[in-house]
Amino acid sequence: MRMNDELWETRWLPKLVTVLDVLRDSSGGSYADMKELRRVVKMCVSMACNNPSLRIACIGMVKNVVNHTPNSEQLNYIMKARSSLPYHIVELIDTICQQVADEAEANFANTHWLMRLELKRTIQYNYTEAYDENYGHYRTSNYSTMTPNQYGQKQYKTMSRRLKEWYKMGVWRGSEEELGTDEFVERLTRFKRGQDIGE
Repeated sequence: MRMNDELWETRWLPKLVTVLDVLRDSSGGSYADMKELRRVVKMCVSMACNNPSLRIACIGMVKNVVNHTPNSEQLNYIMKARSSLPYHIVELIDTICQQVADEAEANFANTHWLMRLELKRTIQYNYTEAYDENYGHYRTSNYSTMTPNQYGQKQYKTMSRRLKEWYKMGVWRGSEEELGTDEFVERLTRFKRGQDIGE
């Protein structure tokens, strides 16, 4: 099976170049081991560039290689992710959001009871007796009280969505210390108003 040039050049080649950069800068493992792993990946990239029919096989070889590195979690993210966010930003967002979730869960008892309600919607189908086919459906909505853990996870998802949007739009530059500063609040305010956030 042959991979087309567009998919190779826009998706997989940049991923493999990033893998090479990570292996070069890696502090884990011995220098000789990391150098050998990088040599194998470079060989795969060269083969794939010169022979399109080998691209899928070469990608598979690189995936196998990264599983044996000290940076396997980071490298597997690079190989699998379709996200445009860098790995260190994903890690930072997870850390921040987990802090938000933990604090929300710890303070659950002090929140207003209305904040603990969660609206759950379900779709139910009506079926004919003669045929196992639905001929209509209706929605049902029920409120239920969240548990502390559910409330924490809800805050996690909300903050994760916001941080990813702010990073992609340039409102947040990717530093935990930056959040809450006057400069950040200024950019966020301008962003919400649809104004230019500046450099």
